[in-house]
Amino acid sequence: MFLQRQAYLRRHYPDRPAGDVTTAGNGFISIHALRDGKKKLSLGRRSELIDLSDNNPMPSAVELEFPMLAGETRWFRRLR
Repeated sequence: MFLQRQAYLRRHYPDRPAGDVTTAGNGFISIHALRDGKKKLSLGRRSELIDLSDNNPMPSAVELEFPMLAGETRWFRRLR
């Protein structure tokens, strides 16, 4: 909570759905949904991702929106 408050005060906002757990690094992105609903993932620049659950490419975009169920985790590989 302290780090979130410090980020808020310095106007550094996370580019992830509020209340969900998102990690990124080494070309991978994961998101774990804490609640049902549509999730919007802001990538910062146009990127190509592969959904690792089915190895299908996602549309090249700056932001992606997709539905998730509570407790679901999705992994993506960033190509560029």
